[in-house]
Amino acid sequence: GLNLRGRKNYGFDKLTEQAVEYVTSELESMRPDCSGDSEIERLFYLALYARTTFQPLDQPGFFVVKDDNRDKIFNYDWAKQAPFLIESQVHIGNRRVDFVVYVYLLESSNWKKLVVECDGHDFHERTKEQAANDRSRDRSLQLDGYEVFRFTGSELWRDPWGCADQVIEWCDKAVMS
Repeated sequence: GLNLRGRKNYGFDKLTEQAVEYVTSELESMRPDCSGDSEIERLFYLALYARTTFQPLDQPGFFVVKDDNRDKIFNYDWAKQAPFLIESQVHIGNRRVDFVVYVYLLESSNWKKLVVECDGHDFHERTKEQAANDRSRDRSLQLDGYEVFRFTGSELWRDPWGCADQVIEWCDKAVMS
């Protein structure tokens, strides 16, 4: 076949084409199984997966927390293997949040926690009451020891990799502090 420049695909051009096909196939195959209740939540999850899989981190990547493994993973042995954990649709008190990202801090033997909310326009900030409710939830979560990142649907659609990158940056800074 020919590449975009009209040349035959050999060598590095062929490798690039094959890599793009592999990544595309990998992401498409994961799409139906992504965690999240909405399209933007699934987009964020897939972006975080892609970011940690295809642009390796300094430390091991993340591990997905599910009900059947929850009791096993919040211990030191798992923290050494995947110090960055993600859990979707988490109940914290009387609220449910989209995601919680956990980073294990070796120095203190504690988990640092980040709530990630993926806000669609229909349910967030269309009215003053919705905006006030979101701010109140954020303060309540912060009082409970969570940091909060809130991404709008527009941010996620425009730059899903960049949103995931901000979460990775938070994880890196948490480990470094």
